[in-house]
Amino acid sequence: MVNQEKNCAVEALFGKSDYTARTDVSFDRPGCELPFHMRYLLCLLVFIASVNPLIGQSKSSDQRARHPSFENLRSGIFFKDAFQEGIRGQRPIQQAIDQPEIVVEKPAETFAWSRLIEAEAIEDEIKAIKLQLDDALRTVGSFKGRGYQQARVDLTVAAMLFAIIDQYDGDVRWRKSAALARDRMARAASNAKVGTDPVYKETKLRQQDFEDLIGGSTISGTSREFTDWSEICERSPLMKRLEQSQQDRLSVYLASEAEFTKQKDRIIREAQLVTAMGHILAAENMVDADDEDYADYCRRLEEAAAAIVEATRQGNYEQARQAEGEIRKSCSECHELYRA
Repeated sequence: MVNQEKNCAVEALFGKSDYTARTDVSFDRPGCELPFHMRYLLCLLVFIASVNPLIGQSKSSDQRARHPSFENLRSGIFFKDAFQEGIRGQRPIQQAIDQPEIVVEKPAETFAWSRLIEAEAIEDEIKAIKLQLDDALRTVGSFKGRGYQQARVDLTVAAMLFAIIDQYDGDVRWRKSAALARDRMARAASNAKVGTDPVYKETKLRQQDFEDLIGGSTISGTSREFTDWSEICERSPLMKRLEQSQQDRLSVYLASEAEFTKQKDRIIREAQLVTAMGHILAAENMVDADDEDYADYCRRLEEAAAAIVEATRQGNYEQARQAEGEIRKSCSECHELYRA
């Protein structure tokens, strides 16, 4: 049985006894079926026989280059000291390359508005302006009669205050909408020189802006860049407001010591507003701001108003009264000179 299996295997691989290749080998023949382990062994032998020549070829062809040898290297090819032997002549002069000048823009300096007027005084005055606009806009007829004149004053002061808010050096309300509110109030004030239907409608829109801002909302739109105070507020309405502060308010609040004690908060707020207006009236590009005498009157006005604030906080009625008299004097002398 074993011999038969061997003969079948030989015949399957090499043909008959003369080992001539045959193509008609068949394992379907009875008695010529190889067991599994024999077939596995035959396949392994065939694989080894086919791979062995390749291994020999790879070994014989695997050759490497020899390591370089520097024994016979000629001297003088390399410098011993490259800086002493290799560099000759004078060192070339390095010419400076013209570079464009880099200008770093410094942020605009913020004026210390908090020294002149407190945030609470600004907020109180804006709320008061809103109430005065409500009264001026009560009817179209009253607005066209004389209401537009007071509306012009109120809108001018509002534009000034919103400009201050935009530049303020501390915490203050309405900062986000200040620049846009400034431009809108300034434009409406400039147009309110006459009492016409378009002016009435525009003032009504500004009244709505006041309601939105005081109510806690914001106003949306595009604002322009601030250039100078002459584009924000005209001198004539500010002078009118100064006259109201001095004649209708400060002189009344300081008429007696009892009234002084009662109206301290209002005196401080009104005096701070006068301080801010005095400063702006002498600002660059304002009318007559380059006149030394006019600038001196504005400076005296600003200093006197600041003195009222300080005296009122200290409870010194006499000093506050004297400072108010200085305001009246500076205003009177200025009017005599420039109105003439």
